[in-house]
Amino acid sequence: MNSKIPKVFISYSWDNEIHKDWVLDLATKLRLNRVDVILDIWELRAGRDKDYFMENSVRESDKVLLIMTPNYKIKAENRKGGVGNEISMIRAEKFNNQETEKFIPIVRSGNRDECTPLFVKSLIDIDMSIEDNFEKSFEELLRTIYDEPKNEKPPLGEKPQFTRPKKNFDLEVSDLNEETKQKGQKNIKKIDLGFDFESKSDVDFNLTIEEMPRLLKYSQKELVDILLNFEQEERKVILLFGSVMSGQSMFLASLMYFAHQADFKRWNAEISTNYPFDTKNINEMIKTLETCNVMCPTNMGQCDFIGINIVPNNKNLPILKLAFVHISGEHYEKIRNEGLNPQLELLLKCSTFVNPTIFLITPYKPYYEHSREDELHTSFLNHLKENMPKVYKTSKIHILVSQWDKKMEEIEIAKYLELYRPMLFDTMKGKESEPIMYGKYSVGNVIKLSEEPFLYVTHLSFRYPSRIWNCLYKSYTNKNLK
Repeated sequence: MNSKIPKVFISYSWDNEIHKDWVLDLATKLRLNRVDVILDIWELRAGRDKDYFMENSVRESDKVLLIMTPNYKIKAENRKGGVGNEISMIRAEKFNNQETEKFIPIVRSGNRDECTPLFVKSLIDIDMSIEDNFEKSFEELLRTIYDEPKNEKPPLGEKPQFTRPKKNFDLEVSDLNEETKQKGQKNIKKIDLGFDFESKSDVDFNLTIEEMPRLLKYSQKELVDILLNFEQEERKVILLFGSVMSGQSMFLASLMYFAHQADFKRWNAEISTNYPFDTKNINEMIKTLETCNVMCPTNMGQCDFIGINIVPNNKNLPILKLAFVHISGEHYEKIRNEGLNPQLELLLKCSTFVNPTIFLITPYKPYYEHSREDELHTSFLNHLKENMPKVYKTSKIHILVSQWDKKMEEIEIAKYLELYRPMLFDTMKGKESEPIMYGKYSVGNVIKLSEEPFLYVTHLSFRYPSRIWNCLYKSYTNKNLK
């Protein structure tokens, strides 16, 4: 809601005493509704320059009311008296700004053709000629002055999901291995990935299958099937990317901790326990923050699916199903020299089914140099733009500066990115469809004891995770959890 006090100048003709009293009553009623009205009979007195008063009033006011009567039209078109002078100034300002909404014609007496000067005939007026309808017309005038329309334009929703005809491959139930079929993954559809599907089920890593993070153990067919099922159940996918020690795991842990422990929020969290979600990982995240310490990441990091449903207390609000994809910093950093591994490449390409949200987590004080962080995230976005333009175009991308509690200087988030992530900042400005958003984040007060392999959280913050949950819900549903 606009809190500014609007300044309004009233242009009118002195037709008779009854008309002057009506204008005076209108001005008084507007002032009682916190509108700063400029009226000649209040402002002009002996010694004042009336031409300067009229010129300055038209120029400095937010709105100008034109109280139209047949006599007002005559004076305006023949440039007579004060109305003639005011109209000359109004015409000049309107000529210089064709799109201005500053001038509000008000029909006071006579029909529209009888009272409307030629140069304002194209403007929409407010009819205040019928006394019985005054209150309704007055409310319309107030709403126009305050720019508070009665019928507000609703926000744009999400683009519909359209079924695509088969182009490159058909994935049938018979193609799935027995383990996948036993887990109930039977809702298969024919889709176009925009690239050739390879039958190879294993990816060549310098790891044994036992050492692989869970996400990377899936075959290509299983991964496609998982994402197809996310689309069918309208589960939104959120991909988390960050370098080693960027605070990505702590960011996700604080979100999960807030979802389960904050008692003031207006929604409940339901953990998805069915395949392919990992509940053990969530429980460990919550437990570590409950004990106020978070172990440093392992050498391999984690890559997992974490499912959670937001169930609002207000039954009129929709349930939002989310799937967080927790991707290890170790694998993300490989893009600098090796490019993304095939499994993550496939994950990103398949994510076009679900129009994902991508969070790029970058720490306020990086483990390595600022320039390395800048290069890493910029390389990732350029990789998407060049090799997966559809993913780049349709994804909602958020840059989140983590560890904001370490901030040592007074600096705004945009200025921080411009100074310390200049390549990333320039890349952000170049994305026109679904513009890249940015923000800051803090788990709370975090300290590192050099003699122990632990990070200690001395104070947990609910401020930032609360904002993230509310923004995610509003982004996907166009509804407000608050």
